[in-house]
Amino acid sequence: MSKKTIVAIIALIVVISVVSISALTNFQSPSNSNSNSTTPTINPTNQPTIQPTNQPLVQTYTGYLVSFSYTTSQTNGVESTQLVFTNKTFNYAGYISLDNDCVYNVTYYDSNPNQALNITKIDLTIGFMGSAEQISITNIAFDDTTNTIGVMVQNTGSTTVSITQAFVNGVAAALTAPIAIPNSSSVTINIPLPASISFDPGASYTIKLITAKGSSVVNTATYNP
Repeated sequence: MSKKTIVAIIALIVVISVVSISALTNFQSPSNSNSNSTTPTINPTNQPTIQPTNQPLVQTYTGYLVSFSYTTSQTNGVESTQLVFTNKTFNYAGYISLDNDCVYNVTYYDSNPNQALNITKIDLTIGFMGSAEQISITNIAFDDTTNTIGVMVQNTGSTTVSITQAFVNGVAAALTAPIAIPNSSSVTINIPLPASISFDPGASYTIKLITAKGSSVVNTATYNP
């Protein structure tokens, strides 16, 4: 074999090797078609929780229960108990068994004043007859010009009731004299605001009245000038 032939064979081998290496390199290299694409990143917003400012207020009603009955809504079939007091009627979700002729505290939202949330018996009034005292606070009005609270008291009993003491948020208020509430009538008592208490918008004020016989009646209202 001549020297020229050997050189030609070596050159051919080198060319074949270079082409093979180049082809292998291109096969293993990943496509760059998506090299510029990016996956979207979702970052938490961490937004602060905003507390509602118009939360309903819980109110308390104190009254004498005359009767109660069970009802079922004809529209949605929801069962409830209807509570009939001397001057107010509530609905209570579900069935509840109570004693008639007793005094109860009923809590409710001011935004839904006819729906009872909780019912608690606080006193037992013996019957409708005789000297049993049956009074309730039916309205509370605030007068910031005279610093007085007008409390309407209803007497549904058969005898006159005498109010001898009054309290505002647990602080004794000055009554000039016992105030008589005739039977089957309503009387508004103007209670002076105790010196240690002031009218604050949005604040609740609990009124408690005590009779000469020791009976008491309580109700709460919110001052909204």
